[in-house]
Amino acid sequence: RFDVCPQFCQVQIRNPSARAVTVRKFTGESCLNQFQECEECVSGRWGGRCERDCPAGCVGSREGACDRMGNCIGPCVLGYYGAHCDRHCPRACPRCLKVNTTVNGRFAEEG
Repeated sequence: RFDVCPQFCQVQIRNPSARAVTVRKFTGESCLNQFQECEECVSGRWGGRCERDCPAGCVGSREGACDRMGNCIGPCVLGYYGAHCDRHCPRACPRCLKVNTTVNGRFAEEG
């Protein structure tokens, strides 16, 4: 059924008067958007219906381990890099860059 919330979905409930956001996991109510996808996934899950685990190389952050596309939000575990933290760093550089970036105004390539 599409009207019941999948196991790993959750939804944010905003309370404007309290300026707070409450995150609740639903198990028997709808939490799907107009595309029949989850509004939000519990930490550690991703996908339209939160059907996939975040990559094992993701280190969690306050926002979770990965985004809706499976890209790691925080850093990678030591020795890995890439958007999914699934690529091995070169042996001579175990603390490599997660993604392409700028360091001191200069381009630095991932890896």
